[in-house]
Amino acid sequence: MDQKKLIHETEWDLLVVLDECRYDCFEKNYGDFLNGELDSIVSMRSGTGGFFKSVFTEDYHDTIYVSGNPVVNSKGIGAFGTPPLDAHEKFYEVVDVWDFAWDEELDVTLPEDVTEAALEWKEKYPGKKIIVHYLQPHEPYIPILRKDDEGVGSDRGSTKFNKYIGTKIFKFFKKATDYLPESFSTKIINNDFLRRIGIKYFGLTPRFPEDLAKTRGIEALHKAYEENLRLALREVRNLVDSLSEEEEIIITADHGEALGGDEGFGHRRMEVPWFEVKR
Repeated sequence: MDQKKLIHETEWDLLVVLDECRYDCFEKNYGDFLNGELDSIVSMRSGTGGFFKSVFTEDYHDTIYVSGNPVVNSKGIGAFGTPPLDAHEKFYEVVDVWDFAWDEELDVTLPEDVTEAALEWKEKYPGKKIIVHYLQPHEPYIPILRKDDEGVGSDRGSTKFNKYIGTKIFKFFKKATDYLPESFSTKIINNDFLRRIGIKYFGLTPRFPEDLAKTRGIEALHKAYEENLRLALREVRNLVDSLSEEEEIIITADHGEALGGDEGFGHRRMEVPWFEVKR
């Protein structure tokens, strides 16, 4: 059965979406946090936008979408180079956690903030279904960002001051490229040139899989991805524990992620979890 059909035809009160969560890593780690029945399915598409458009083809006016990912938003805007989605027209409400709880230092929506918002809206509308979209295990990898903020593990042993200056420069130019025409290849500037300059000369923490693999090795990348997933699973457990045992809970992912080797790097249409929580 395909992912869309499962989401449409399975009875659930809470659907958790873990962004770019691979089946193999979920299988390895979920037992430390949750009980349930696990199957593997192939994601509908290779990215969040494609997943959303492929799965949510009908109106979900009895459902609240709590989004930690800017791609799914109530504002009808595009994010990260994706075209605008009509998420605000599909659901009873789209809760833009990415907007009001974005962590400016780490440049990410933290999983605990997504859980908090989900519980608030669940209490506010107890009769509604709810979809909770965590941005993790998608990069950036929170554990290594926090670790490097303490001055540990940087590539060149740079000082906090250098990192601070490098971050300010990186963010300034990244923001400036928002005003350049698409034909100027802003993606190359944002995602390659500035990032690599920041890593090489200012000791900035690698935030993307390929950068991390090249500077610290494939094992470090896999560990960072797994730790990011565990942060999300810890918050999913907190969310589950706060709900009644009668509620049906499903966990899945919008797409997978290639983590080096023969797979290469980047978002992929691949095996992701389909997990029915048991309590």
